[in-house]
Amino acid sequence: MKYFLYHNQDEEIKTILQQAVEISEGHIQQITVIFNMDLRSWSSAAGCSNRHRHRIAGSYRS
Repeated sequence: MKYFLYHNQDEEIKTILQQAVEISEGHIQQITVIFNMDLRSWSSAAGCSNRHRHRIAGSYRS
């Protein structure tokens, strides 16, 4: 999308593309936060009990 924004000549489309890039970057930041959450934060945010938390943690151990 940034490539298209850079090479675009139409000012109306440029405004829309800038908004789309901002929204996309916000989504990327939110997804990054979700992927970087530790397991305890994720499981408590998902409403898991301690029993479920241990089961989830055990399934990720190697």
